Amino acid sequence: TEPDKPEARLETAMAYNQLAAAKGAIGKREESVAYSAKARDVLEKLVAEYPDHHHAGNHLATVLANLARVAQNQHEEAK
Repeated sequence: TEPDKPEARLETAMAYNQLAAAKGAIGKREESVAYSAKARDVLEKLVAEYPDHHHAGNHLATVLANLARVAQNQHEEAK
Protein backbone atom coordinates (compact mmCIF):
# COMPACT_ATOMS: atom_id res chain seq x y z
CA THR A 1 0.00 0.00 0.00
CA GLU A 2 1.03 3.55 -0.62
CA PRO A 3 1.67 5.66 2.49
CA ASP A 4 -1.01 8.23 1.62
CA LYS A 5 -3.76 5.65 1.02
CA PRO A 6 -6.45 5.42 3.71
CA GLU A 7 -5.72 1.79 4.58
CA ALA A 8 -1.99 2.47 4.99
CA ARG A 9 -2.74 5.45 7.21
CA LEU A 10 -5.14 3.34 9.26
CA GLU A 11 -2.44 0.69 9.68
CA THR A 12 0.00 3.38 10.80
CA ALA A 13 -2.47 4.65 13.40
CA MET A 14 -3.11 1.11 14.62
CA ALA A 15 0.64 0.54 14.96
CA TYR A 16 0.94 3.72 17.04
CA ASN A 17 -1.95 2.50 19.19
CA GLN A 18 -0.26 -0.87 19.72
CA LEU A 19 2.96 0.91 20.73
CA ALA A 20 0.93 3.03 23.15
CA ALA A 21 -0.56 -0.09 24.71
CA ALA A 22 2.85 -1.75 25.00
CA LYS A 23 4.42 1.30 26.61
CA GLY A 24 1.48 1.62 28.99
CA ALA A 25 1.78 -2.03 29.98
CA ILE A 26 5.36 -1.50 31.12
CA GLY A 27 4.57 1.71 32.99
CA LYS A 28 5.93 4.20 30.47
CA ARG A 29 2.91 6.50 30.62
CA GLU A 30 4.42 9.53 28.89
CA GLU A 31 5.59 7.46 25.93
CA SER A 32 2.23 5.72 25.83
CA VAL A 33 0.38 9.02 25.69
CA ALA A 34 2.73 10.29 22.97
CA TYR A 35 2.00 7.27 20.77
CA SER A 36 -1.72 7.57 21.45
CA ALA A 37 -1.56 11.22 20.42
CA LYS A 38 0.16 10.24 17.17
CA ALA A 39 -2.55 7.67 16.51
CA ARG A 40 -5.22 10.28 17.29
CA ASP A 41 -3.67 12.80 14.91
CA VAL A 42 -3.51 10.32 12.03
CA LEU A 43 -7.06 9.12 12.67
CA GLU A 44 -8.55 12.61 13.03
CA LYS A 45 -7.15 13.56 9.62
CA LEU A 46 -8.32 10.29 8.11
CA VAL A 47 -11.85 10.69 9.48
CA ALA A 48 -11.97 14.30 8.28
CA GLU A 49 -10.95 13.26 4.76
CA TYR A 50 -12.98 10.01 4.66
CA PRO A 51 -15.97 10.41 7.00
CA ASP A 52 -17.55 7.16 5.75
CA HIS A 53 -14.49 5.10 6.67
CA HIS A 54 -16.09 3.40 9.67
CA HIS A 55 -12.93 1.58 10.77
CA ALA A 56 -11.10 4.88 11.16
CA GLY A 57 -13.96 6.33 13.20
CA ASN A 58 -14.09 3.28 15.43
CA HIS A 59 -10.35 3.33 16.02
CA LEU A 60 -10.44 7.07 16.72
CA ALA A 61 -13.11 6.49 19.36
CA THR A 62 -10.94 3.82 20.98
CA VAL A 63 -7.85 6.03 21.03
CA LEU A 64 -9.79 8.95 22.48
CA ALA A 65 -11.25 6.69 25.17
CA ASN A 66 -7.75 5.45 26.03
CA LEU A 67 -6.44 9.01 26.31
CA ALA A 68 -9.40 9.95 28.51
CA ARG A 69 -8.76 6.97 30.78
CA VAL A 70 -5.10 7.95 31.18
CA ALA A 71 -6.08 11.53 32.01
CA GLN A 72 -8.62 10.30 34.55
CA ASN A 73 -6.05 8.01 36.17
CA GLN A 74 -3.57 10.89 36.39
CA HIS A 75 -6.24 13.05 38.01
CA GLU A 76 -7.07 10.33 40.52
CA GLU A 77 -3.39 9.81 41.36
CA ALA A 78 -2.94 13.55 41.92
CA LYS A 79 -5.58 13.60 44.66
